[in-house]
Order: sequence, then C-alpha cells, then structure tokens
Amino acid sequence: AIELAIRVSSERRTTPGTCVGYVVQGDDRTSSTTAIKYATEQIVVREATVDPLLLRYSVVVVDEAHERGASGDLLLGILKRVRRLRPGLRVVVCSATINAQDFFGVF
Repeated sequence: AIELAIRVSSERRTTPGTCVGYVVQGDDRTSSTTAIKYATEQIVVREATVDPLLLRYSVVVVDEAHERGASGDLLLGILKRVRRLRPGLRVVVCSATINAQDFFGVF
C-alpha cells in the first residue's frame, strides 16, 4: 500500500497524504482531500465495523484476490453485503492468476 501510494503520488506530482494516501497498521497518511486511498484488507475490514456501508468509498479495488486468506475472504463477504445495500458501490476484483470460477458466485 505504501509503495503504491508513493508511486501514484509521484506520478500525480503530489506527496502521499494529499490527493493520494495510504493506511497501514499504525500509519495513516490520508487527509480530507485524499481521493485515492491504498489500504490493507485488514484496514478496510476494520473500517467496516465503524462504517458498515463503507459510505466514504465509491470504488473498492481488491488486488491479488487469488491470494485467498481469512481477511481477504471476509472483505469479499463484507463487500458483497454492502453491494446489496448500496448498489452504486463499485467493486473491482483483480488478480494476474485468478481462477474466475472461484469468484463468479461472489458478486
């Protein structure tokens, strides 16, 4: 998350924490002007406990979805529930090596 935010910030000629930011365990580099936020699965799952509809987001991108784990599967389940309640939320699931059959039933 950190390296991506730094790279995208550089490409946009800004510094991390302005229009592009990141949140990882113990380090929040976002502001009220942050439009793109990179975060770990665990961070977004934790945010969903406070904001169950993830109202601060219009798009959530789940990268490396083939790396199945408890936090990733939990996040996908949360996003599925949120999409039922907020059809306008866009969810993008990415992976270079994904088995698409595993994800057809999720969304």
